[in-house]
Amino acid sequence: MNLSKSPKDNSHSLKERVYKKIRMAIITGEIPCGERLVELDLAEKMKSSRTPVREALQMIANEGLIYSIPRAGYIVDEMSEADLIEIFEARTGIEQAAAKLAVERISLEEIRMIEKNIRQSQKCIEKDFCEKMIDFDTEFHAYLCGASRNNRLIHFSRTLRDHLLKYRMVALRVPYMAKAAVAEHIQIFEAFRSRDAEALERSIYEHLEHSKEYILTCVNVCPA
Repeated sequence: MNLSKSPKDNSHSLKERVYKKIRMAIITGEIPCGERLVELDLAEKMKSSRTPVREALQMIANEGLIYSIPRAGYIVDEMSEADLIEIFEARTGIEQAAAKLAVERISLEEIRMIEKNIRQSQKCIEKDFCEKMIDFDTEFHAYLCGASRNNRLIHFSRTLRDHLLKYRMVALRVPYMAKAAVAEHIQIFEAFRSRDAEALERSIYEHLEHSKEYILTCVNVCPA
């Protein structure tokens, strides 16, 4: 049996690779807001033809990270204060819904992984390695939403976290913000473990409200 990839498979794989690289450069801020994306330049950097770049840019535009201008190509969208508020509103509702489902569906192994995540986060702060907190924060919310077993909630929550990535990276490098995030993760987990639906909803809301307020105060965004 021939298990080699067909030309179609290779094309799909290349498009995915190009998509992931460009998208990551945008959400981390490596490609800044307002920058024009030129297909030919990107194709040269990616060592690919223009077709997978064009397809990747369309996928990224569908996510709202870039927008097109006729005869000018794509521009990296600048996030306004209103955009941030909308994203946090959506993220709060989605994570609250996912957590409620997760309370009934989570496995013992997943509970252990969340506990391990919190311990690692605490050690990270004790050793003043706050730059690593973004990974633990992302993992914590991914575990919580993943335990819902609802693929759409998982997808939407991941997409919204990605939209905020460069802002979250800045916030979680600040020691007191990192400490506050871990303390709030513990509150969420305790409410989750005790199956206290009211406390769970409240703790998720408070955690994301604090994150939103800090980002709006300390990170430069466009006016609403």
